Amino acid sequence: MLKGGLMEEMQERKFNRLLRVLFTPPEKIEMSEQIANAIRNLKKAQDDLASVAAQYKSEMKKFEAEIASLAEKVNSGWEMRSIVCREIRDYNNGSVYVFRDDTEELIEERAMTVGERQQALPFKEGAVVDAGMPVSDSEHPTVAEAQADTQSEEGLTVPLTESVTIGHDELKDLPEDTNIFYVGKKESQDT
Repeated sequence: MLKGGLMEEMQERKFNRLLRVLFTPPEKIEMSEQIANAIRNLKKAQDDLASVAAQYKSEMKKFEAEIASLAEKVNSGWEMRSIVCREIRDYNNGSVYVFRDDTEELIEERAMTVGERQQALPFKEGAVVDAGMPVSDSEHPTVAEAQADTQSEEGLTVPLTESVTIGHDELKDLPEDTNIFYVGKKESQDT
């Protein structure tokens, strides 16, 4: 009872307040396991970061190298490339000329080597020359015809390379400096 004989009613209410709580041993064990998991996750995240950083550093180095290479090309104004070229042999003056196909620029001029001075003999491709007798282009047999002609009466085939000879008349029209058969003859004729 309260003063004045009036009865007052009691009221109860619940609310939260931050207060200190001591941990129980099972709570401490659970938190220790959570610490271990958090440490493991932190280490994994650090390793992932290092891996990604290394990957990005590698990519950055690649781009830096590309930039340096392109900058060098821009500064120098040129680079080496494989270009189709053509060679012209001038047997009259014994020179070899090399031209670029893309710009037609002469890039090399030099004297012929001894091997380059030897020209191919002027025979029709696939043709055979009769032994010592000049044959006109229209009279040249083909290789197949020449092989057919090399069969003997007994049916044996004579190798084509053994039946090909070159006569003196075919060689006399060749320039002396390209005809190996004339080497030294001019000197012997003068004496």
